[in-house]
Amino acid sequence: MPHTPVSGHSHDQGISPVLNRPCGRSQHRALPLLSGEVLVIGGSTEPLHDGGLSSAVRYDPLSRSWSPEAGMKVGRAEFAAVVLTDGRALVTAGTTRTGPSTPSGGYHHLTGTTELFTPH
Repeated sequence: MPHTPVSGHSHDQGISPVLNRPCGRSQHRALPLLSGEVLVIGGSTEPLHDGGLSSAVRYDPLSRSWSPEAGMKVGRAEFAAVVLTDGRALVTAGTTRTGPSTPSGGYHHLTGTTELFTPH
């Protein structure tokens, strides 16, 4: 197998880097949409995961491009999400703040909220 520049391993054939990703994040959810695109929502950009993001972006694998989406009402990380048959995403629970960024300075500030997120 030929060498690929992504990791230098031949077993990575067919994998290539995606450019112009809006921001790095962890503890997010990546949901496959009915259109074939991928919705990336929530998560955190902080090293200690201090706060949940409400932002969302959509990835189009055909054009290999990212586009912004309207965000969720509640920023969250470590949450549950699923795409419904009508194309909306059901998003529930998660961590909104942790550590010193919580109002009480406690370890986790959790949310029990649920929202229906409609990708545009």
